[in-house]
Amino acid sequence: MEEQAAEVIIVGSGPSGLATAACLKVHSIPYVILEREDCFASLWKKYSYDRLHLHLAKQFCDLPHMPFPPSYPSFISKNLFVKYLDDYVSHFNIIPLYRRSVELANYDEASRKWIVKVMNYGSTSGKVEEYYSGKFLVVASGEASNPFTPDIDGLSTFTGKVLPGIESIRGNEVLFVNGQSHSFDSIIFCTGFKRSTDMWLKGDDYLLGEDGIPKPSFPDHWKGKNGLYCVGLSRRGLYGINADARNIADDIKFSLL
Repeated sequence: MEEQAAEVIIVGSGPSGLATAACLKVHSIPYVILEREDCFASLWKKYSYDRLHLHLAKQFCDLPHMPFPPSYPSFISKNLFVKYLDDYVSHFNIIPLYRRSVELANYDEASRKWIVKVMNYGSTSGKVEEYYSGKFLVVASGEASNPFTPDIDGLSTFTGKVLPGIESIRGNEVLFVNGQSHSFDSIIFCTGFKRSTDMWLKGDDYLLGEDGIPKPSFPDHWKGKNGLYCVGLSRRGLYGINADARNIADDIKFSLL
């Protein structure tokens, strides 16, 4: 089993993963960032609606080491935020490995490293199994990683139409995962997302619960044991992501001294 070695393995290239990568870059700490989608910030780029705006002022929503441009308004639209993320990735030369779905991450006591099993769906030779090893593992897969429809009492007798998951929304036009599209006079968001961390992260009985939420309370929520960290799971939005990423990079730098 050939392993690709990295000092730090980051799972996820949404704002949490990008912020962590940038902070590690500032400290000249090598890392690899694994992303199951075909782009970074996929939730923003592919699954959020066009009229979305950040609901906090921009000074509470920027990522580490790069404030929003002065020309940006106080409350930033989705398109401007995506442009900011594009510039952020370019500025810090962040190069995620796309179409990498993490199947298993386990801590190896013998080598004192995290071993991460990944399925590469972007290989020209088809689905390929890959392995990565690193002293540090950062869970940056986000608070909303998997679409999730809960069991609802009465759904089986509901007389209305139940449609499959949403692929994208453009204006009043909704494209569903089955390829069909429909127009609606109004759209009300009542579905949610479910964290997938418990499906692949093993060897951790301290940091994250089965719901993917940190067990330690704020402000100690971001650091686990054996070089395990999580970023963006404190329920404090982009402001929390900024703080988590800085803390994690500083802690890793101290550990490497």
